[in-house]
Amino acid sequence: LETVLDEYVKVPLNIADYRTEQTGITAANLKNGVSFDQARTQVAKMIKGKILIGHGLETDLSALGLSHPVSDVRDTATYSPLKESKKDASVEGTLMPKELNVLAKEHLKRNVGSPTEEAAVCMDLYKQARKDWESNLMQLVHKKEKQQHEVGMRSGGVSVPLSAIREGEI
Repeated sequence: LETVLDEYVKVPLNIADYRTEQTGITAANLKNGVSFDQARTQVAKMIKGKILIGHGLETDLSALGLSHPVSDVRDTATYSPLKESKKDASVEGTLMPKELNVLAKEHLKRNVGSPTEEAAVCMDLYKQARKDWESNLMQLVHKKEKQQHEVGMRSGGVSVPLSAIREGEI
């Protein structure tokens, strides 16, 4: 896996705690970083027209103020077969995301440390499930297209956009 972007970013907020022990990031790292707007622009250009693979991507995209077509997102946090069923009475039967380090240990028998390792784990989890993942997505697209056609037939042409597809519906 080739690292294509590895930048420190100056955020437009005051940071109370860098959590340096967990992140390895210090104030000095960010002082020399690129601006938030530069980073956002760079990421937006890089992901345009690409399938985006990661864990908890909605949070990452939101932090950058970006969006990405749901049909081009492969998120290991939202893919149902990688979630766990909660036995708790208040949420029984609810599928909840597993932490990436748990998925890495369960499915790949390895640990996660750096952001680069996190990216590699996400890619390897996707590769492991790719055939079923893409098959499930195609089934969902066909289901949505059928619903779209049926709604269009009943409503005189009004339809639901395919962008309404959500991973959680698989």
